Amino acid sequence: MRLRKLAGIGHSHLSCFQRAHAAQARAGAAVWPEASFLRLNQPALQPNFRTGPDRSRHLTEEVTRRIAHFLRRGAPDAILLAAMGNEYNGLALLQHPEPFDVPYPGEPDLDPARGGMRIPRALMAAQMRLLADRNVLMFWRHVDAVAGAPVFVVPPPPPIASTDHILSHPGAFGERARRFGVAPAVLRRKLWRIYCDTIAAAIAAEGRRSVFLALPAAVFEDGFLARRFWQGDPTHANEAYGALMLGHLAAVAGAVPAAEGALP
Repeated sequence: MRLRKLAGIGHSHLSCFQRAHAAQARAGAAVWPEASFLRLNQPALQPNFRTGPDRSRHLTEEVTRRIAHFLRRGAPDAILLAAMGNEYNGLALLQHPEPFDVPYPGEPDLDPARGGMRIPRALMAAQMRLLADRNVLMFWRHVDAVAGAPVFVVPPPPPIASTDHILSHPGAFGERARRFGVAPAVLRRKLWRIYCDTIAAAIAAEGRRSVFLALPAAVFEDGFLARRFWQGDPTHANEAYGALMLGHLAAVAGAVPAAEGALP
């Protein structure tokens, strides 16, 4: 049976999927015949979480209530989760006052002439895990626990290689990008990969019915986000990317074994 109903939950990275589906629906060519989207960054849901005295974070009752209602009403065949996703750029996007590099299998080292520290990959992975636990994984654990269908966790798009594009379209990074400069593209790609590895490992270890949705080769160009998917900011992808990924998700979701109460 063809999968029909998709529910998308997330923050700003969800936008490209929502816009792509709307365009496909207008053209009568939707990959998913039915899709609904819950934007967690909408003003009515702010704040999404509270921080306790011990600095632990918990989703607000309003957010958990809205997610439960959204999933009950939609009764989806599959859930796309694009929660958070920009937190790693706090480390990755801009030049750090003290230059550093991180080794990663298959990736080149940065020019030693630039100086700086060589941070072990395990240490950087531990830092990414701290970030993820307080951001994307907090949302994922809740959705995974209450979902009645497989959850496909979508990583943020790969980094854009062009420094000129980022400086011309700095988005939320604004003046900081011009003041501090953009980190080397290869370093940004390494940190993106470590971030994705961290999320994928958590899902594999803890997930009830979740899948980390690895990106298809078509989104890449020399290991970075392909030019045709760039948007007018430094971190998000455009509607064409959303359309490609909706098709990729449909192909992957159709191959995932049915779970009780999930896929037919």
